[in-house]
Amino acid sequence: MLPVIAEKNLAIFCDIFIDKGYFTIDEAKQIIEAAKKFNLKIKIHADELADVGAAGFAVDVGAVSADHLLCINDENIKKMANSDTVATLLPSTAYCLRLPYAPARKLIDAGSIVALASDCNPGSSFTENMQFVMSLAVMKMNMSPEEAITAATINGAKALDISDKVGSLEVGKNADFIIFGCPDYRDIFYHIGTNQLIDVVINGIMHHPFTSKV
Repeated sequence: MLPVIAEKNLAIFCDIFIDKGYFTIDEAKQIIEAAKKFNLKIKIHADELADVGAAGFAVDVGAVSADHLLCINDENIKKMANSDTVATLLPSTAYCLRLPYAPARKLIDAGSIVALASDCNPGSSFTENMQFVMSLAVMKMNMSPEEAITAATINGAKALDISDKVGSLEVGKNADFIIFGCPDYRDIFYHIGTNQLIDVVINGIMHHPFTSKV
């Protein structure tokens, strides 16, 4: 598939599911070797169901991110903290699968770059709602509101290797941001199960999410 994907410019990343019952590290090495021939960046779906050493392997191969990390061990937490590989946590997946949450507190305290994402898919995390994801991060993973916002914005952009363009309000970046209709930013996490979004701005253009107006 990789030659066709590269020829048609269908992907930026090659994402490999390394876990118990899925690809092994040795199999992943073969996939990565092939992917790099076509200049695809690497992401690793790591240690969601068992500790198979995928997080440490992600660091070794220079993956842009290692995602899930529900079963990451302390040694690989330290390894990730000393790298640029982003630890992308997906709390709504743990919620839907009734699994223990990823050790966000340990990762952050060690110095890891932690991002948040929805993992929106019909099998294990059927939600597009990042307000819910951030609330879970605060309520269930002991992240502060400020850490959750950082993880969902600039660190999320870094997990996609586009933090030079988006993820924060800075001169020279895209004017991409959202506006919430709440009296305090902490209400995003505290007032759960509601959609507090009012407006979306993409490239400086206001999009009203509940109408067809632009």
